[in-house]
Amino acid sequence: MVNRNVGRSGAAGSDGRASFGTARRAGLTGRSWLAVLLVLCLVFSFGPVAGANGTSASIEAGQASGKPGDSVDVKITLDPAMSSVLRYKTEISYDKNVLELDQSLPVDVQLSAIESNVDTTTAGTIKVDQAYLDGLGFLLEKKVAFTLKFKIKSAASAGDSAITIVSGSFSEDDSTWNNFATFTPGKVTVTAAKGTSSVEIGEAEGMAGQTVHVPVSLAQASAGVGSYA
Repeated sequence: MVNRNVGRSGAAGSDGRASFGTARRAGLTGRSWLAVLLVLCLVFSFGPVAGANGTSASIEAGQASGKPGDSVDVKITLDPAMSSVLRYKTEISYDKNVLELDQSLPVDVQLSAIESNVDTTTAGTIKVDQAYLDGLGFLLEKKVAFTLKFKIKSAASAGDSAITIVSGSFSEDDSTWNNFATFTPGKVTVTAAKGTSSVEIGEAEGMAGQTVHVPVSLAQASAGVGSYA
């Protein structure tokens, strides 16, 4: 009887160990699945954030003002935001009836790059394409990329003349292209030219005590001169 009790006790102990081993194996399997789920959650949670950051880069045109005949500069600024811009290209338009590009240096490229292409052959349109930027190969912070150098035409009327960013895109790997998320237009404000005039004073003769009349006339006046004193 003692042996049978011991046997039953041993069997019970064996069953207990078997149950514990099965539970332990089940526990390991559960933790493995949990680890897989955590990895998947990390992948899918970070994926959209990277995509959103990749499309938050922007391009912005500056502003300038001057009177007819003046030379003015309009800066074009790139902000990569959270992106690493390896290459970019953009097309910008301006009113050729109001502005004309400086003949000696129409576009002053300030962002260093291994490749830089500027096309100003069509009046009213500027195209710029740069690759492998800023010494390190990537643009990582907001910088002025280039400056447009204009002369305001002598016949330009007072008012704002738009500098429009028609298109702009960038690549982080020289293969996949994304549009800049924000295009901020600029403008050149043409102020009224100061008028000029010249006055001629005539001659008169007379004897002492006589009253004489000396003619004074406006010999020349530019547009915009309505009165003089």
